[in-house]
Amino acid sequence: MAVSAVGGVVGAAAYGWLEERCSYGLIMRVSLSLEVLVHASFAMTSHWGFAVPIFLVFGAYDTVWTGINQTIRGRAVPSAVRGRVSAVFMLANFGGIAIGTPIGGAIASLTSVSTAMWCAAAGTALALALVWRMLPKIAEAGAMPEGTAQPHS
Repeated sequence: MAVSAVGGVVGAAAYGWLEERCSYGLIMRVSLSLEVLVHASFAMTSHWGFAVPIFLVFGAYDTVWTGINQTIRGRAVPSAVRGRVSAVFMLANFGGIAIGTPIGGAIASLTSVSTAMWCAAAGTALALALVWRMLPKIAEAGAMPEGTAQPHS
């Protein structure tokens, strides 16, 4: 987990550079693709030496992903309801963890940890496939035209 934290620092340090050079849609697509690859990579290894760089990548892209999705939500959601939207987002996020954890545990208990990680990779790949074409539109939600000042609320 400490290696994930180091990856998070790397992701935070790279965020501004990425934001200047890449579209939010591209960053979202790469981040979510890395999510699939991280699950698949964990499924293919049981040695800590291989897991360490995977955790580093996870920490980096997760930090970038969090920054992008909060930026887009902040732009797209009116400030009067931003707190409620963030609460629903957190409920969905932690609700998914609460539902997925025992399912993953059951799969791992009945088969293997590797199988559980392959299932996670497949589920994430399916979710990514479903939203892939929408990501650039989502990324532009609430964006102001170039050279336009953001309105004050």
